[in-house]
Amino acid sequence: MKKYLIVVLAIFLSNNISLFAQEITPTIDKALINTLVTNDKKSPLAGEQVIFTSKKTSKSYKGVTNNEGKFSLLLPIGATYIIDYKNITQSIKFNELTIPSEPKLYTWDIDISFEPARVVVLENVEFDVNKYFIRTTSFKALNDLAEVMNYKPKMKIEIGGHTDNVGDEKSNELLSLNRANSIKQYLVKKGINAERIVTKGYGKSEPIADNDSAEGRQKNRRTEVKILQE
Repeated sequence: MKKYLIVVLAIFLSNNISLFAQEITPTIDKALINTLVTNDKKSPLAGEQVIFTSKKTSKSYKGVTNNEGKFSLLLPIGATYIIDYKNITQSIKFNELTIPSEPKLYTWDIDISFEPARVVVLENVEFDVNKYFIRTTSFKALNDLAEVMNYKPKMKIEIGGHTDNVGDEKSNELLSLNRANSIKQYLVKKGINAERIVTKGYGKSEPIADNDSAEGRQKNRRTEVKILQE
């Protein structure tokens, strides 16, 4: 299955009134950042998270797009910010934005255009060997997934469990299904409607690496999220 992510980032500096409808305005010490997020067909993307992290203080500022694919926020001047987009549990760096320290009414209009991946491997989601109890080290990634689904109330997903080729085929299918169901139960406890989540156990039927090496088998033992509806 092909996975891809195409990103185009445009940043415009203006000292005039922004083209975006605003409820907030720039101040002498904080710049106004207007952000628009669209897909490659220029359709707005709702519920998308963009994070601005100051290289000076390490403090992060997050915006979430509305139904028009827009959000606005204020950032302190005199700093360079790393701009990341959150794709399910992964943060992907796009660019950096430097705001001068000179006191001034700054406004930036930022356009981010990308095509989200439809299938994402849940990194750092782990289980004990031959068991389906979720390790506590997995909670952050699953909390991130729950957060995304809360921001996108129309989103429906499939959670697919996968194994390597070690062991009986039927046992692997059952184990992978039980692991997917464990993740679904976790998300439901976080407030996600169970009807928005489909689970499937693929066992060893869809490897993404060579099962002849330990590294390959580790890659094949994975949990994937497939976006069914946004």
